[in-house]
Formats: sequence, C-alpha cells, structure tokens
Amino acid sequence: MDYPQWTIVRAVFLLAKKILKPVGYIMTNSGADTSTVLFYGDVNKEVAKEASLKNLRFIWNVIANSNKTINLCVPKSVSNSLAKCLIKAQRAKKVKIEVAIHNSKNLDNVQQLVRSDIAVKVINSSRLEHEFLLVDATDDFKGAAALINSINFENVNYNGDNTIFITEKSMVRNLKKEFDRIWQSVPCLISDKNVLPKIRD
Repeated sequence: MDYPQWTIVRAVFLLAKKILKPVGYIMTNSGADTSTVLFYGDVNKEVAKEASLKNLRFIWNVIANSNKTINLCVPKSVSNSLAKCLIKAQRAKKVKIEVAIHNSKNLDNVQQLVRSDIAVKVINSSRLEHEFLLVDATDDFKGAAALINSINFENVNYNGDNTIFITEKSMVRNLKKEFDRIWQSVPCLISDKNVLPKIRD
C-alpha cells in the first residue's frame, strides 16, 4: 500500500533531484581508478538533448574541480561553451591551463582564453585529430583524470557519440606525454596580436 507520507517524501525527492540535477562525478584526490562512458544521441530528440546536457554538466564539473592544471587538445577552435568553462576555472582557482589546437581559422574564442591568461598554441596540422582534456596531470598524477573524445560541443550534441572519462594513472600519464609532445612541437603562443605559428604539417 502506498501511504500518503511516502508519496510526499518521494515527490519531494524527485523534485529536488530535478532541481539540483546532480552530476555523478565529484573530483577526489583518493587516486581510485574510475572509468565512465557518456553516450550521446537518441531517436527521440528530447532524450538526446537531456543526455547531452547532462554530459556537458559532467564535463564542466570535471573542469571546475581541477586543482592544479588543465591540458586541452582539440582539432579546431575551442567552443564558446568550453571556453567559458575554462575561463571560469582559471578565475576561480588560478589553475595552469594549456590549450593546443590542431588547426584553426576561427580565433574568436581563442582570444577570450588568451585575455584570461590561458596559454594557447595553434599547431596548424590537418593530420592531428586528438580531442582530450587532462585535469591535474602533474608529477604524482594524484587525482588526475582524462576526458577523451566528444568534449568540445556547443550546448547540445545530437550525434551518436561518446565521451570517455578515466582516472587510471598509466592512461592519463600516456595522454600527458602525447600532449607534451604536441605542445613542444610549436614554440610560440597565440598573443593578443593574433601571431600564428608557421605551418608544421
């Protein structure tokens, strides 16, 4: 039998859940290995939209919980949504942020990053297609995490796609090595003067 008081409690719980929209990940420094796959897309557009926004909140939460560093590698210019999230993290915690963009013709959002003291390099190589983000991938990799694949979308991603979240140290360490290799391949940073590096293909 469904008692009235339990009906009220359940209704309050569901309402709180809807309002708070909790994200299933809170960054800790426990070093525990965790992995999650976030999926996008559905035949029902409303379901696809809800999944996409939930995943975007997850990505934002990972960035917001960074403590030391953020390393971002994307094929093209940074989306407005991701740029705002990085800027917010920079202003709130003053974490060291490095952004490597493989090939970009649109530097509008890049300039936002530069003005917020975020280091940006444009590699100008059509052969690189990496899309990943590293959080706190420093010397001991304690609390380090990585987001791989679809992380650079604007608000809603309706495509059948995925984002992989990992905290396994060896995998994060390997991604950091690749990021460092790409970062060091171009000597100069983007500045407010829009000085681009020479094409290295």
